[in-house]
Amino acid sequence: MQVPPPRTHGALTAHPPASHHGHPSGPPGGSATATAAAAHPAVAQQQQREEREARERERERDFREREQREHLAVAERHQRQAEARDHAAQQRAYYAAATAAPSAQQVHVLRNSARFPL
Repeated sequence: MQVPPPRTHGALTAHPPASHHGHPSGPPGGSATATAAAAHPAVAQQQQREEREARERERERDFREREQREHLAVAERHQRQAEARDHAAQQRAYYAAATAAPSAQQVHVLRNSARFPL
């Protein structure tokens, strides 16, 4: 089975080959073609480096955002715990006050009010 030759013209190709007659890079085997071929790996490496750096920046940003969310969650949990402790202490104080035996002064006032109603 024969493989058809690559297309050099038409809408499916972005650029015709550099050896194409009349191409701005010059005649086949010219120095412009050699320079473009030699420069291409450097361009590709630069692009790969930029993509790696962009991924690294994104990972760092995601890490910082995750840490901020975790810190916020911890702070909110501590706030809720403190409020729960305060509420429990207040409830204990109310209960203690409501169930405590009356003080001597309160007993004296109650006895006198029973003897001398208003």
